[in-house]
Amino acid sequence: MRSFREVISEARGEVRIGLGLAHLKRMWRGLVGEELGSRSRPASFERGCLLVVCSSSSARMKMMMCKKGVLVALRRLGLPVEDIRAVVGGGGFERPLEVKVSSPRPKARPRPQVDPEALERARERLAGLVSDPEILTALARLMALRGEG
Repeated sequence: MRSFREVISEARGEVRIGLGLAHLKRMWRGLVGEELGSRSRPASFERGCLLVVCSSSSARMKMMMCKKGVLVALRRLGLPVEDIRAVVGGGGFERPLEVKVSSPRPKARPRPQVDPEALERARERLAGLVSDPEILTALARLMALRGEG
């Protein structure tokens, strides 16, 4: 059985890059460590530059601090990586759900009391105009509250 290094050295162009990137994605956590590996992932490879997507700015910073060691490890694997560029966001890293804590709901105001006589006068005025009893009651109540009953 041939080693990965032998297979990739025989591959050409985009096939070689695709094979290398697929292999790199599978072994990423082992290469950069569990902590950084869980917070970053290789996304693409173009013109010798490996793009690494990080879940946060602190993970990006750590990736850049480990850059030289990662480049050495990648070259040992036979990948032609000349540089690493780390970016934050996208690439399947979802931000944690933000829970907003709102201020307590204001206490409900008591329903204003309607003068029964004003309510009845408003119902009589609306009786011939509104056929739906629920709408009639709502409008009559509103009229009574505004003093138009």
